[in-house]
Amino acid sequence: GEYRGEIITTDELQSRRKNIDPNAAFYTAALGDGLFIDAQSKGAYARFANHSCQPNCELQKWTLGNEIKLLLVTTQYVPALTELTYNYNAGGG
Repeated sequence: GEYRGEIITTDELQSRRKNIDPNAAFYTAALGDGLFIDAQSKGAYARFANHSCQPNCELQKWTLGNEIKLLLVTTQYVPALTELTYNYNAGGG
């Protein structure tokens, strides 16, 4: 699935982090070149994938036309009803 959301800069990301409840979920992924996807209010289901040090998915950066996309892609066979996970420190940018 696509990791969708609002494209924001590093400065905007830092500003938003300062203004969010520390106990609230914060859904972001790095695109690279100082850009991030903030999936807090405009995200798709891929934002709910959890972290694992032994993930069954990874975030991959794809270019489609002139747009950069982050896709959550399985790296192995994943049986139905299995939680989708990826390493938060290894994906996207």
